[in-house]
Amino acid sequence: MGGVIVNKDVRIKGVDSIGRIGIPKEFLDRLPLPENRRIEMIVRERVIVLRLSAHPNKYIDLLGRLVIPKDFRERNGITEKIYLWVNYKSGIITMNKFTPTCVFTGESENLVQFKGKYIAKNVLTELLCKYRNERK
Repeated sequence: MGGVIVNKDVRIKGVDSIGRIGIPKEFLDRLPLPENRRIEMIVRERVIVLRLSAHPNKYIDLLGRLVIPKDFRERNGITEKIYLWVNYKSGIITMNKFTPTCVFTGESENLVQFKGKYIAKNVLTELLCKYRNERK
């Protein structure tokens, strides 16, 4: 799964059918993995934190994938094709559920995607009406 590049430190990545997510290669290159490819995963209520540590507990495969714990996926409604924010900052990778929202109102329901942005349908209707009225 390729994912969407938001900026050099943020990606939106999808989860596969067995709960794996691919960590972007650019992030792994900045976070030099040890030879055994193990990293510490800390699972909080809504966020997963990955970092180098003396107590690694998670394996990242040769394709840069790791399995997200089942209890975290169930608790946060993460299933196949659900997307996560993957952020890199100062040697730490964080992941949390991506919920699209309207760029104008912040609403998260009844959205239409346009050029990578989300717009609430009621806002879109209002914009169209305003545009039509201005053209008359």
